[in-house]
Amino acid sequence: MIDPILSLTFSMHANKGAYALLLGSGVSRSAQIPTGWEIVQDLIAKMAKQSGEDPGSDPAKWYKEKFNSDPEYSDLLEALGKSREDRQGILRGYFEPSQENTEEARRLPQRAHKAIAELVGEGFVRVIITTNFDRLIEQALQEAGVSHTVIHTADAAQGALPITHTKCTLVKPNGDYLDVRIRNSSKELSSYEKPMTDLLDRVFDEFGLVVCGWSAEWDSALRAALERCSTHRFTTFWTTRGALSRAATELCSLRRATLVQIADADSFFSDLKERVFALAQTGREHPLSAKIAVERLKKYLPDPRYKIEAHDLVTCEAERLKRNVVDRVFDPSVDQSGAEILRRVTWYGAASELVIALISTGCFWGDDQHDSLWCSALEQVADIPVRPDNPAAWNMLRLYPALLVMYAGAIAALSKRKYNTLARLLLDAKVLDPESRPAGATLNTSHVIGEIKVQRRIPGVERKLAAGSDSLFKYLREPLKDLIPNDRLYESSFDHFEVLLTVFWFEVGTSGDVPIGRYLASGFWHGGRIPLAVEELLNEYKNEKSDWWPLRLGLFGTDALTRFNEWGPKISFHLRFG
Repeated sequence: MIDPILSLTFSMHANKGAYALLLGSGVSRSAQIPTGWEIVQDLIAKMAKQSGEDPGSDPAKWYKEKFNSDPEYSDLLEALGKSREDRQGILRGYFEPSQENTEEARRLPQRAHKAIAELVGEGFVRVIITTNFDRLIEQALQEAGVSHTVIHTADAAQGALPITHTKCTLVKPNGDYLDVRIRNSSKELSSYEKPMTDLLDRVFDEFGLVVCGWSAEWDSALRAALERCSTHRFTTFWTTRGALSRAATELCSLRRATLVQIADADSFFSDLKERVFALAQTGREHPLSAKIAVERLKKYLPDPRYKIEAHDLVTCEAERLKRNVVDRVFDPSVDQSGAEILRRVTWYGAASELVIALISTGCFWGDDQHDSLWCSALEQVADIPVRPDNPAAWNMLRLYPALLVMYAGAIAALSKRKYNTLARLLLDAKVLDPESRPAGATLNTSHVIGEIKVQRRIPGVERKLAAGSDSLFKYLREPLKDLIPNDRLYESSFDHFEVLLTVFWFEVGTSGDVPIGRYLASGFWHGGRIPLAVEELLNEYKNEKSDWWPLRLGLFGTDALTRFNEWGPKISFHLRFG
C-alpha cells in the first residue's frame, strides 16, 4: 500500500492548485493560540471574579446557572467591552503577541503557517478555509509576499472576486477575532448566511481537501456543507494524530477520505511542502523515488538553519519504515526455505529503499555533528518487537532492514574516509537483543539471516562462500551507485567494512556465529596467503600502529585483531572443505 503522504504529494503536484486546505485549531496549537471556547471560559472566569464570585472548574456551567442561558461569545464581549475599541482591546490579549510572547515565538506564525504560505506562493494551494479566529495564516502570507483575499463575513463572500481570479482566497466562515460577530456557541455555529454557504458549497464541490487540526465536532454548519457535497472530483486527505471524533469519522466515510497519520501540524505541513517542492524540482512524474528525499537532505545538511527539518525528515522516514516492518505479517508457520527467505528479504529491501538512501547520503555528505541523527535512525529501524507466534529465525530476519541501513551508511562513510561516522554507527547505535548492545555486535548476516548453511539456501548465492554477504553486496550496489560510482571503490569499501565488522565482533560479540564476509573468497587464507581486503587493512595497521583509526576511535583493540587472525585460516579452510 502506498503511503498516504506520498499519494498526497503526487496529487498536489500533479493537480496544481486543485487542493484546498481546511484548518482547525490544531494548526495554531503550537503558537499557543487559545480556541474560541477557551476564550469564552476565560472571559466568564474573569467576569465572575470581577463580581466577587468563584466560577469553579467549569465557568460555562456557572454562567448558565447564574444567567439561565448558554454563554454566547458576542454577548460576553459586549458585556465586558462597551465600545468596539474596548472589545478589540480585550481580544488582542488572546491573539496578538506581547514582547514576551515574541521573544518566545508564541502567538506568531509557526512552521505549519509558513509552509502553507510557501505552498500558496508556488501555486500548489489557492484556497484555505479555517475555523480559527487568529491571523497567523494572514501574517505568514504577508511575510512570504503572497497577495490574498480574506473572506470572513457574508458581505465579503457576496462581494468577493471569483476564486479563479485570486492568488489565494482565505475563507474564515466563523469570523475574525477583530469582528465581534465571530461564531463560537453551538447556536452560532449551526448556520451560515447564504453567500457564505454558497461559497463553501462551491469549494467543496470543485476542490480536493486536506483537513488538518479540525475535529468536526462543533462546527455543525461547516459539517453540513461537507455533507451536502455529493461530488468527489479530487481526494479528501484527513490528517489525524490519533482516533477521530465520531463526526470526523462519519465525514471521512461519506467523502471516502484517505487518513494520514501525523505527529503534529508543524511537521506535517513542513514535510508536505518539502516533498512537493522536491518533486517539482526533480521534474519526476512520481514521488516514490528515494531521489526526492535525497535532494531534500542535501539541501538541509550544509545549513544549520535546517537542523530541525533534517531531523524530522530522517526520523519520520525511519519511523515509517519501522511501522511498515512491524505491520507486515508473514505466515509464521512457513519453513525457512531459500525461496521464502528470498521473498522476505526482497520485501524488506524494497521497504527500506528510502531510508537506505537517506542514511547513506547523510553518512557520505554530513558532518560529525550529524552522526547522532544517523545512529538514532538506525536504532529506530532496529527497534522491532518480537512476535511471539514467530520462530526465532523469522524474528531475527525482521532486523534485515536495519542490517541494510547499517551496511549502507557504513560503506558510504568508509568510501569517503568518514571514520568517525562509521565508528559511531557500530558503537553508539544500540540494538535490543534482548539487552542493549552495539549495532555492530548484532547486525550481521550470521545473526540476522542465519548460519552459512541457511544463507546458502537463498536462490542465486547457493554456491557462494559467504552467501548472505554476497546477496547484500549485490543489493546495495544500486542504491550506493550515485555516491560511489566506481565499482572497484565500492567493492573495496564493502570488503574493508566487513573485515572491520568481523574484528569488531571479536571485540564485543558474545554469542552466535562469527560474521562471514565475502572478502574471504578473494584468497585462500593459508600458508602465508591472505584475502586482499585483510592484507590491505593489516598493512594500514602495521604502518600506523596505535594511530590506526579503528584503534584510535575505540572500535576494537589489538587483542581482537589477534583473535581475528587466528580465526581466519580456520574458517577459510572450513568454508572450502567443510
